[in-house]
Amino acid sequence: MFEFEAFGLLIYNSYDNLHENCESPNYMDKTAYTFALLTYNQEEFIVECLESIKYQIINYGEGIECHLVISDDCSPDNTVETINSWLESNRELFAYTNVIAGETNIGTVRNMFRLLDNIKTPLYKVLAGDDKFYTNNIFELNEYISEPNTLVFTPVLPFGDYSDCQPVFADWFKMISYCNTPKKLKKLINITNFIHTPGVFQTQGIFEEEGLRTYSMQFFYLEDYARWLYILNDKNADYKLKFVTKPYICYRVASGISTNKNHPKYKKLQAEYDLLKKIYDTKYNKLPSLINPWRYYLVWLRFIRNITNRKVCQEIDAVYNAYFEEDKKSKA
Repeated sequence: MFEFEAFGLLIYNSYDNLHENCESPNYMDKTAYTFALLTYNQEEFIVECLESIKYQIINYGEGIECHLVISDDCSPDNTVETINSWLESNRELFAYTNVIAGETNIGTVRNMFRLLDNIKTPLYKVLAGDDKFYTNNIFELNEYISEPNTLVFTPVLPFGDYSDCQPVFADWFKMISYCNTPKKLKKLINITNFIHTPGVFQTQGIFEEEGLRTYSMQFFYLEDYARWLYILNDKNADYKLKFVTKPYICYRVASGISTNKNHPKYKKLQAEYDLLKKIYDTKYNKLPSLINPWRYYLVWLRFIRNITNRKVCQEIDAVYNAYFEEDKKSKA
């Protein structure tokens, strides 16, 4: 039986039991990899993200042809200039670089597809320019995202202004790890969103599917939840889900459009959520919280999860506890 070590690699396959290793077919080139960044108004944070990519390449990227593709959504600050300045000293890290400086603001959704259209390698990871890669080897996931129709879920580590939300992040990953088949995850996501997209790695072709693109163009800001509802409700899809308890991504938690009701774009985002509820039967927001049966269903589901999936929950808690102890020491 596999014994957990902090940041150890555990693979939970939706069709199998717990694995220490998982063989995969060599159906695509694993020697080329793209770091793909979405940016908007992130002059303050983009260098930290780029330096985390540099760390990955220097420490783990031997023998891998690394590309850097960045799509900026017409940032009013100096995000693009800061990127180009950083590249002047670090361009040799990459076999290919492409910084797309948008001339008009086209929104998160269209900027995402513009980014995807400019990726030249079958293996890649998309990340926002204010997030960063953690110090674990990102390339070791290539074996798993090389399998067709595969989604790999990993825990996301919070940092930034509101980085004390460890229990929430841990709970989300416990929930999706418990609902570890496409059918179960579909039921969960149709209630409310527990998928933290920065921690998801996928086979090429899932996000690029033409039907997803057409559907997504209804939205300007709303990208993550809308995408997962489409993907998991697709009756023709046959996805393989894997859950890795080792973290690879740090997510910056800040007061943005989705959390700040005083944000000038907050109402527009909420209007897009209302549109999404009309397209899909998202259940959680239909009734007030106190009388909402789905609220109590989730309470029950957590209770059952903590009993029947106790070992996995403990392993996930260990990941977050180890990270926060490490973070405390670094700040001491």
